[in-house]
Amino acid sequence: MMNNPYYTVKNSWAPLFSALSIFFTMGLLSATMWKSGEGGFFVVALIMFSFMFMIWFKEIYREADSVSTMADKEIPLLEFSFLLFIVSEILFFTSFFWAYFHFSFSPDGEMGNIWPPFSLAPIPFFETPLLNTVVLLASGISITWAHHLFFSKSNWNNGMYLILVTMLLGAYFTFLQAQEYFESPFSINDSSYGSVFFTATGFHGLHIIVGTFLLLSVLVKFVKGVVPSLFQTHFELAAWYWHFVDVVWLFLYICIYWWGY
Repeated sequence: MMNNPYYTVKNSWAPLFSALSIFFTMGLLSATMWKSGEGGFFVVALIMFSFMFMIWFKEIYREADSVSTMADKEIPLLEFSFLLFIVSEILFFTSFFWAYFHFSFSPDGEMGNIWPPFSLAPIPFFETPLLNTVVLLASGISITWAHHLFFSKSNWNNGMYLILVTMLLGAYFTFLQAQEYFESPFSINDSSYGSVFFTATGFHGLHIIVGTFLLLSVLVKFVKGVVPSLFQTHFELAAWYWHFVDVVWLFLYICIYWWGY
């Protein structure tokens, strides 16, 4: 097993913390639906997620040091695996859009046979959602600019600043999304509209948080001086992921916020 040309994964606590964080996140979701005691679940879930990302990044750095001499063999497999991951994410979000259009084209009598339901006031698409759209589009421009600087090798330091700008825009998007949730006139248990709305936008918000951590790992790799070829690969994968969540948000904005208003 040790004579193969590929990196052999070492024992790690990351899967355990990942499972615990998912468990407490589901508990948070359940408590939110029933509007009871969600504060404790939120704190524990946040701590578990933090530990998970810390351990995960540590394992990635160790792996990067170990495979520095075999990057040519590892990189194509890493890129292909990540591409398959994005395809699976596309199918994941497709299920939410499918559910949304299913309910919108055939609303039942309890909702007044209209969509959105007559008893529910949807969030105006020209307020916070529009600002969030501008923020994400700006973050897409900044990370594309950083990508150009890195791969043209013209100015890596400016590329780092642009990644930091992208992270700040992602954090601002998360703040606006949380504010929108707190001020929302409906909740996740208000009809099928509320369920699909909060599930779809909530999972997208979670992906924004994950993407922000991925960009943070890129910054740390740059500071630690990881092998340039591996650094560029990890940055490119993070950029793919960020562009993916940008596109998903555009579909969410058009289909759920604008078309469903």
